[in-house]
Amino acid sequence: LGDRIALFNTVINASSVYGGGTILVGGEYLGQGTTPTAQFTFADTNTRIRANGIGNANGGRVIAWANNTTRFFGAINARAGNLGGNGGFIETSGKLSLDVSGIRINASSTFGSPGLWLLDPTDINIIPGGGFAGGTFGIGVFIPDGVTNPATIGANDITAFLGAGTSVEIRTNPGPAVGNGDININGLINVTPSVGVSFSLFATRNINVNQPILVNVNPLSINFNTTPGGNVNIGANINTNGGNFINNIGGDFNNTSAINTGGGAFTANLDGNFTANNTIGTGGGAFNVNSGGNFQSNINLATNGGNFNVITGGAFIATNLINTGATFGNSGNINIRSTSSFITT
Repeated sequence: LGDRIALFNTVINASSVYGGGTILVGGEYLGQGTTPTAQFTFADTNTRIRANGIGNANGGRVIAWANNTTRFFGAINARAGNLGGNGGFIETSGKLSLDVSGIRINASSTFGSPGLWLLDPTDINIIPGGGFAGGTFGIGVFIPDGVTNPATIGANDITAFLGAGTSVEIRTNPGPAVGNGDININGLINVTPSVGVSFSLFATRNINVNQPILVNVNPLSINFNTTPGGNVNIGANINTNGGNFINNIGGDFNNTSAINTGGGAFTANLDGNFTANNTIGTGGGAFNVNSGGNFQSNINLATNGGNFNVITGGAFIATNLINTGATFGNSGNINIRSTSSFITT
């Protein structure tokens, strides 16, 4: 721990038969607590941090934090043991700027629950492939400028970790100088996830889906969360392949592209208005919306046997078909409660 931390060709090992240990580089979880925090944290591609469980032990806890900028290009493992146990917890966070291009993460478990990787920058763009932004790079050392925003992470990195058995969580943390706390999905996420993993976004302001999220073979649970006033805008198709898609939103929800959960539940709990401008299909899963404002559907909504439940603090407006009929089996129930007007056309 210190003001400026640089790890070159470093190996830190806290693996144990009693469970992986705790390794702190630059601070504690989200920079909180009484642990001294670094302004800048750097690790080169040859740095390896291990907090693995051995045998049937749980993976450990590894945190790389900086109040200003984190650049971590090495490997972090917090795996469960090969005989049992749950995956561990890994955080790589820079409050103002974050670059994790080429990082290798493993918090998986063969027999227990997958572990979690948390990223906590100011703003973040998920971009195609890989790449970095926010400084100069030469002779193997990244020198951050300390003010560049947004941070970037390659979509390929996210899909690799989900496929290897590690859940991914991205959480924005607005700094005092720059950034709004937005998360923008600007790169295609085309993933074959391991069983049981999840993809979670926590934005201080808005979540904007500008490129598709496509899930293959196994289900993927997707969780979108925003603070009060933060909106979720779905501008590209999302397919969870049977995973639940859960939204907890401090503002409005709007989709101009299709959503298909393929048997998983679609849930939106929000303070603002819910507007469906493109199809939302659940393939047998439940459709649940609890809106503090208006609910408006301008397109067909189909559950294929799943229940349709809407509670709205404003008007309920449906200009197209709501269909809970099933191809096989029973139709789903429709439950609508509005404290204002009820309009269908």
